[in-house]
Formats: sequence, structure tokens, C-alpha cells
Amino acid sequence: MPVVLGGIIPESDAGRLKQGGIKGIYTPRDYMLADILLDIVHLVEREADARVNA
Repeated sequence: MPVVLGGIIPESDAGRLKQGGIKGIYTPRDYMLADILLDIVHLVEREADARVNA
């Protein structure tokens, strides 16, 4: 299951978090809720496809 984070996350930390396996990071500047939800759906779909094809 992909892990996503949200909140006030310094840009300097975002790269390390993604390297550590975080699949999505959403901050206050990501305010378009429909876009965030669609992104999360795509993350889950990619993860499910990867498991099926593994």
C-alpha cells in the first residue's frame, strides 16, 4: 500500500521522504482536493498493478 503524507513539510525534507519510500507528499499549496484524490487513486492503481504483475 503506498504511503502518502500531508501537512507542512519543508521542501528540504521532501526528497529524503520520497527516497525513503513515501509515494506522495501534499502540502498546503496543494489545495485542489480533486487533483489530490485522483493522484492517490492513481498511486493505489499502480501499486495494485505492480503486485499483480510481480
